[in-house]
Amino acid sequence: MAREHGVADVVVDAIGRAEGPPFEADEERTAYMVVRQLSETGRVDQAAYDRHVDDIQEPLKLLIDGGAEEQRAVSDVGGAS
Repeated sequence: MAREHGVADVVVDAIGRAEGPPFEADEERTAYMVVRQLSETGRVDQAAYDRHVDDIQEPLKLLIDGGAEEQRAVSDVGGAS
């Protein structure tokens, strides 16, 4: 699926080996780090949140797709000010 959406083979292969993918852009590396933390722990730590804000220049927003019901929610994550 990832390859079908343009993710490079080297990145897909590294993820398959449970290694950090060799992303070229900081934004890609940060997005991977945030998604990995969410999938493993259900949380985003402050360091990952801060890095996201530095790289993307806006608060972290998540789009959650409810599948068949087409439920979507957008939430701010991390970084309580």
